[in-house]
Amino acid sequence: MGEVKAMYMSTKQLARGNRVLIIDDFMRGGSTISGMLLVAKEFGAEVTGIGVFIASSEPEIKSVSDFRALLCLDSMEKKAPELRIWEASRV
Repeated sequence: MGEVKAMYMSTKQLARGNRVLIIDDFMRGGSTISGMLLVAKEFGAEVTGIGVFIASSEPEIKSVSDFRALLCLDSMEKKAPELRIWEASRV
């Protein structure tokens, strides 16, 4: 899984008690979302949900488990990437 090296946010953007919805465009291992969860926790914000536009099927085990994805990328091959809609049991 990847590692978030640095993440910056102005202290004016997030206040204790704010409700936050985390949205990411692409998730492979989930490290970016894990970093966003840590930032929200540090600021005392309540994360109400996590959404992802495209989630890679590999690795199967992500650093976050409670997310909703619109599409799943099954193949990362450049010539013919394979996209599918998530099965209801997987979200």
